[in-house]
Amino acid sequence: MSVCYFLSDLHLKGRSDKNYEKLIHFFEVTWQSKPGDVILLGDIFDLWVADHSLFISEYKELIEYLKKTKSKNYRVLYFEGNHDLHLDKFWSQTLGFEVIPDLTFIRWDNLVFRLEHGDLINQEDKAYLKLRKFLRSPIMTWLAFVLPGFFWNYLGKKWSSASRKKSQIYSAEKISWIRDLIRQHAQKQIETQYFDVIVTGHMHVRDEFHFLFQGKNITSYNLGSWQEEQKILVYQQSSPNFSWLDLNII
Repeated sequence: MSVCYFLSDLHLKGRSDKNYEKLIHFFEVTWQSKPGDVILLGDIFDLWVADHSLFISEYKELIEYLKKTKSKNYRVLYFEGNHDLHLDKFWSQTLGFEVIPDLTFIRWDNLVFRLEHGDLINQEDKAYLKLRKFLRSPIMTWLAFVLPGFFWNYLGKKWSSASRKKSQIYSAEKISWIRDLIRQHAQKQIETQYFDVIVTGHMHVRDEFHFLFQGKNITSYNLGSWQEEQKILVYQQSSPNFSWLDLNII
């Protein structure tokens, strides 16, 4: 029986972070009792850049659990977000996980999934789109590995503070507008390539939306943010196919 866990926007700040403790507890308890694929849809950490030992040592316990996941022949997919960048060398080449820079389509059982971080949902945010392109440019790819981890860690804390203030404004004033963006994105993208389910993150508003396309039922999920609630989307072949796992009650 297929089981799959979808996580995004945890924004973990270190091993002393309470959400990090909840994530480790999830692997120790829930995943052990019902193992399955683990899909990390970006912004898992408040910052992870390249393969610096500072990040690797800080999150060693989580990395070990993910390695166990793969060793038991379950898939680990890691999508680059806007807080975790240039992942390929460590997460793919060293650990052997699948690193996805943008989006991908995957079939579980009889369902086609479109998976992406979600930072391309708002095409009107031109400033972010320019920043996104710059952060993935050849010069920034080179700098990501050359500059030391403590530099990126310091820069990340400054950047995350500003980003968090922006997301708080979104959450307080624009929740309805963000949900509309997420849903419009799903309805637009199915016109380009068919899927049964689309799962996104980034927008920090958890959402579940059902709509019809050519007579078929389509579902859109946005995973929200662990800054508000610590929930994981779970897919399993048995009915109901989808559920939300609340880490506060496991």
